[in-house]
Amino acid sequence: SQALAGCYLFAAALSIFPPDRPRKSAPPQSASELPGSVPQTPIQLPTASHPGWPARASLRIGAALTIVLAAAALRMVFLPALGTRAGFITFYPAVIVASLVGGMWTGLLAMACSAILADYFWLEPVGQFFGKNPGEWLALGVFTVTCTLIASLAEAMHRARARADGAVSDARFAAERFAGTRRVDA
Repeated sequence: SQALAGCYLFAAALSIFPPDRPRKSAPPQSASELPGSVPQTPIQLPTASHPGWPARASLRIGAALTIVLAAAALRMVFLPALGTRAGFITFYPAVIVASLVGGMWTGLLAMACSAILADYFWLEPVGQFFGKNPGEWLALGVFTVTCTLIASLAEAMHRARARADGAVSDARFAAERFAGTRRVDA
């Protein structure tokens, strides 16, 4: 449980440092961004709140599957001594990372794939999808509910960050317009 708490703290620390994301229809922030001028901003990689990201659903699906498979490989290679105990231990961080990278739906896909893998490989009876005892069903249910909450919170974080970026952009534009009108009046 301490390792899981460490992963949660790491994910929270990652969310403190927001990457720069362009707005869908951001007003120009300076005179060099007006129509006809050469843009001075670097190219941004797509993220969950970036307008071009939904068109790249295959990237989100690939990211979710890659992250989950890496978590399963980590569990198989480095934690075989656990056996069938703590079947979801590497999958919680996988869902957190997938949700932070791709948003809620990517996190939910990672959760579903993680639940299937953990159910088949690490929950008794191993190698079967059905026939679990009530404790295993409870563990699967808690994992599903917790990961749904994680994915929802990551999506809320992405949306809040996009709104904050928009507000900053609007404030910069208003400040430049105000500064420009003061120079004209003076």
